[in-house]
Amino acid sequence: MGLSQVFFDFGGTLAQAPESLDRPWKVWVEASSNLGLFLSETMVQQTLEVVNEEIGREIYQYVGRTEEYWRRYDGLVMDRLRIRDHREELAGTVDATFDDLANVHLFPETLEVLRGLRASGYHLGLISNHNDRLLKILTYHGLDRLLETVTYSQEAGAEKPDPRVFAKALQRAHCDPSHAIHVAIRSARTSKGRIEAVYKPSG
Repeated sequence: MGLSQVFFDFGGTLAQAPESLDRPWKVWVEASSNLGLFLSETMVQQTLEVVNEEIGREIYQYVGRTEEYWRRYDGLVMDRLRIRDHREELAGTVDATFDDLANVHLFPETLEVLRGLRASGYHLGLISNHNDRLLKILTYHGLDRLLETVTYSQEAGAEKPDPRVFAKALQRAHCDPSHAIHVAIRSARTSKGRIEAVYKPSG
């Protein structure tokens, strides 16, 4: 039996979010400025790095209740930035920006490629360094109807390229590694849609 399972990466491969969302400190600075709270990008960036280091891995413990994690995260960020006023408004604005499903756009060829592979008999899955929000994004864009399995780092308890993520995806798809391939674009902003990396999971 040959190749039967194709796993795709998500961000940069099937879809792209605005560049601003790759720099979360910019979202915080803009939201703060709109509320009359003027913070430097450097200060916010350093604060986010500290909070990520402090509780970033705890997101694995919040599967199914990610909003609770982000409330804690936002609170720590604002505490470290010594923000006392407009806390609920600021956190709400920041979270709304990241939660806006319309911010993520499928590449023009995504649906055609996935439908073509399905029609050719391939089983399709997704492997992504993402959290529960990914499921809402997939439903919003109709990808949930084309992908048979979805595996993401929050539920796997690790991020790619950790083998545990790929092992979980293979188990979920009931697939032997020799029959699967993982397709990812290293950087959509520079690759211009060209597939630069193809990863074949090993046992």
